[in-house]
Amino acid sequence: MKVFLLMLIGLTSPLFAMGDDGFPPREATPRMAVFPLLSERDPDYAVFMSDRLVDELMRHRDIPAWQGRWFELVEPDTLPAARMREIATTQQAVQGDDLNVLRSAAQADRAMVGYVSHAGTRTVHLRLIDLATGEVQWMGRARDDEQWQWIYAQRAAGDIAMGNVMAQLGFKSDARQGASLAADEVPLHAAFARLHTSQRALVGGYENLIRETMQANQVFGQIDVIPAVGARLGRAEREALAQGRGVDAVVCGSMVGMGKDNVINAVAVALRLVEVPSGRILWASSSHAQRVWRHDDFDGLTQQISTHLVYDLARARAGAHLGEWADQPEPEDGPGWANRGMMALERGLLDQAEEAFAKAEKFEDSRILAYEGMGRVYARRPALRKRALDYFNRAIREDSTRADLFYELASVYYDIGTEQCLTMARRALAIDPDYSPAYRLLGNWYARDEWYARPQDNAQAVVYYGRYMALEPGDADVAVRLGKVLARMGISTLASYHGG
Repeated sequence: MKVFLLMLIGLTSPLFAMGDDGFPPREATPRMAVFPLLSERDPDYAVFMSDRLVDELMRHRDIPAWQGRWFELVEPDTLPAARMREIATTQQAVQGDDLNVLRSAAQADRAMVGYVSHAGTRTVHLRLIDLATGEVQWMGRARDDEQWQWIYAQRAAGDIAMGNVMAQLGFKSDARQGASLAADEVPLHAAFARLHTSQRALVGGYENLIRETMQANQVFGQIDVIPAVGARLGRAEREALAQGRGVDAVVCGSMVGMGKDNVINAVAVALRLVEVPSGRILWASSSHAQRVWRHDDFDGLTQQISTHLVYDLARARAGAHLGEWADQPEPEDGPGWANRGMMALERGLLDQAEEAFAKAEKFEDSRILAYEGMGRVYARRPALRKRALDYFNRAIREDSTRADLFYELASVYYDIGTEQCLTMARRALAIDPDYSPAYRLLGNWYARDEWYARPQDNAQAVVYYGRYMALEPGDADVAVRLGKVLARMGISTLASYHGG
C-alpha cells in the first residue's frame, strides 16, 4: 500500500539519487488528471463516480507525504469514447499515438482512467498511468451497488466504492479532511456551469438553488451562468471563458439519480472549482440525499444537497481569510465588535462573526446591530434558522422602522418554505415602497414552483418582478427569471402581457 501512495504522489523517480542533505532531490509538484469513467449502460453514474474520486483525492492531497510533497489535480480534455476505451482497458503500457493523445489531453504527470462494468453488481475499474513512460503504475477495482447505501447505515452514493479505492491507493480514512483555499486562490469572478446529467427534468432545481445559495452567501464577487461543459472543462473552453468573460474559475460538476421501477429515490451531486485558464482544481465536494418515506418530496432533497455543497465551498473559501483575520486588533467598544462581525460575515468566517456579534450584544449602543448580525449568521446555517428568526425579531422589536430587517426575516421564512415570507416582505414594502429586494423576493416566491405553478402564481410573479425591474433595470438574472415565467404563460414580452 505504501508503494502505491508513493507512486500516486509522483515520487517514483530515482529514490536512490541523494542530494546534499541525504534526501532525494525535490521535484516540482506532481500533477494528476482524473478522466471521466466510461459506461455505456449508465454514463451519469460513471461521470459522477469520477467526480467523487476527484473529491476524495482533493481531501487527501493536502497531507504532506515524502519531504512534505503534495500532488495537484488538474482538469483534462475529454477524449473520444473509443480512444478512451482502448487506453482504460489495456493491460500493457500505453504507447505510440495513444500515449501522445493522452499526454496532450491531460497536461499532467499522471492520468487516472477507468470504466464501469455491469456484470451483475457494478464494478469500478481504475488505472493510474505514468505519462512519462506510459506504464500502468497501479490498477484497482471496487464493487458498488446502490442497494448497499440502504443496508450499510444509509451510506451516501459512492461512499463504499470510493472508500475501497482510496484504501487500495494507500490512504487512511482518518487522514481525510476538508480542503481550504489559499488566499491567492479565491476567485473574484466565477461562472457556474450547468450540471452534467441526463436527468434534465430534475436538475434545474438543483442548479438554480446552488447558484442562488452561492449568491446569497457571497461566495464570489460575481458569478455568471454558462451552459453545461460536458464531463470535463477542456483547455479550449477555459481559454474562451478567460478571454470572453474574464472568468477566474468555474464551478462545474455532475448529478446522478438512483432508484428502481422508474422512480428516483435518491440524488447525488458532485462539484469542483476549476481555475481558468490553468485547469487547476481548487476545491471539490459531493453530497447525497434520499427519500426515506414515500411522502418525502424532492424540494427537501434539493435544499439539503445544495446547502451542504455551498456551505462546504464557503468554508473552504473562509480558510483563505483565517490567517489575515488572526492579525486584526480586537475592538474596544460595541460598534467596533459589530463592525468586526460584519467583516467576518463578508469573508464567510461564520464562527468568528458569531463570536464578534456575541460580544457586541453586551454593549447597549450596538445591540440592534448584534441581533441583526446574529440573524445573518444563523440564516446561513440551515439547522439553526429558527435562531435566525429569533434574532431578527429581537432586532425588529428594538427598531420596527427598518425595511431591511423585515426583508431579512422574510428571506429566512423563504428558505424555510413558509408563507410568512409574504407577510414580512409586504411589511418591508409598507415601510419603504421602493425597497427593491422585497419585490424580488416576492417574485421568487411565486415563481419558485417551475413545473407545477398555478396561473395566479405566475401572474403574481410577473407583477412583482416587473416592479423590481422598474427599480433595478440592470439585473439580468431577474430579467431571465421574468422571461421564464412569461414563457410558461405563453407570453413573449412584458409589454404584451400589459397589453402594450
